[in-house]
Amino acid sequence: MTKNDTNYVVGWMVLDQDIIKDMITQIEKQLPKHGYSGHFPFNVLQYGNKAISENNHFSEFFTYATYALKHESTEGLLYVTKDFGKPLRNDGILRSCVFSTGIYQNEQKDLSRPPWVIWEEHKHHRFNSCADAKGLFEFTTIGIWHDFHPPPWGGGNQFLLALRRGLTELGFKIIGKNDPDKPVQRIKKKSQALLANSVTFKGNTAILDELKEKRKLALVHRVDGPYYVARYERSLNFTKPGPLPTEDIKTKEINQNYACATIFQSKWSIDANIKIGLNLRNPVVIPNMIDENVFYPPKLPRQVHQDRKLRIVASSHSTGARKGFDTMMWLDENLDFGKYDFVYMGRYPDSFVPKHIKIMDEKDSNAVADFLRTADIYLASSRLEPASNAVSEALACGLPVLYQDGSSHRELVGNAGIAYSRPGPGLLQALEEVVENYDTYVKAIHVPTMNDIARQYLAIMRWCFYMKNTLLLPSKDI
Repeated sequence: MTKNDTNYVVGWMVLDQDIIKDMITQIEKQLPKHGYSGHFPFNVLQYGNKAISENNHFSEFFTYATYALKHESTEGLLYVTKDFGKPLRNDGILRSCVFSTGIYQNEQKDLSRPPWVIWEEHKHHRFNSCADAKGLFEFTTIGIWHDFHPPPWGGGNQFLLALRRGLTELGFKIIGKNDPDKPVQRIKKKSQALLANSVTFKGNTAILDELKEKRKLALVHRVDGPYYVARYERSLNFTKPGPLPTEDIKTKEINQNYACATIFQSKWSIDANIKIGLNLRNPVVIPNMIDENVFYPPKLPRQVHQDRKLRIVASSHSTGARKGFDTMMWLDENLDFGKYDFVYMGRYPDSFVPKHIKIMDEKDSNAVADFLRTADIYLASSRLEPASNAVSEALACGLPVLYQDGSSHRELVGNAGIAYSRPGPGLLQALEEVVENYDTYVKAIHVPTMNDIARQYLAIMRWCFYMKNTLLLPSKDI
């Protein structure tokens, strides 16, 4: 494909045949009109949800496939379907080599080995003229643009600590922004993929510009919010959104200028971002992960039908109004404290002065986990919630969840709890329902493991790494 007399070639991708066909169809429609674009005009990662339901691999599909693409001035962009069954390296990237899809699938059933390993094994037996693929596909080091803090330090920090551990256990080297020994320089020199939260760069995108200039940028953008609702608590019930907060504007700028893919923690968060006009690049949902070495159920099952008070708990790092302190105050006045105890752990506003609810100071992760294991039911009273790490921690400790409806709680909890719409009699009825069918709700708890989520993140990072190395590189630079 050409633009301004510069030849471009399309090479290896982590895609299956249907995606390849869809992508090339879109290229045919768009590129002749608009010229070369470094990003394809369709959401390639939307297919990941289907893949995970079928074979437990989030975006690493049944086989790694490539396609042959050529540009004819009179006929437009053409592709040859017969080549789909045999992954092919385009001449100019890595000398043309053909490798049986059947052999590839058989030798990579668990999709755990990078493609260059299998190519290298077979190159020596069958294709002595093939170029060495290792330089393009080796993937060992990940930079996380985040200042790591020991807990307690908010849900995002909790998640990234767990993700770091999960990726490390998979054998990858992780460099954090505040690691010792010149971490920023090491991220620039050694990381092959970069993960960052929404506006972590705080207006200073020099490292992104430098990596982009050197064609070393493979940024996976972790986004929640939007800030429009999560921080500024503005309603989504509008015909037209009000002025966007600076944080959301900066998130969009970073995403559009630098990101390969965007990871949200919930579908609700994607929809909320889209509603205020933030259509971010290649969105995909991966839920938060919990360190199961810390957060796990008690050894003995809870006995809730014995003659004892049941213990309801809640927790939060934030003091914001949307965390549902008004709901807890309503319960403080209306809950039957002869039947229930209620304990809150965390930070809270000055206006939160309950008469019956016990308050505990915020603790580190181990203490939070111990606290959750002493409870029977978790209350998630927060509103406009992109994805609550506290809810995930409660589920991991075996607690059914009574939650405020209307945001992402339903996605996280699934059938392991029940929703209520507002403080009032319906909330108390929902609580009684959880108690009456307690064992059913507990059995419905499903929490993805640290390994599951780490592999899903890794799949997106690997995809971005491959795309950076092989997608639309000018042939003169190869």
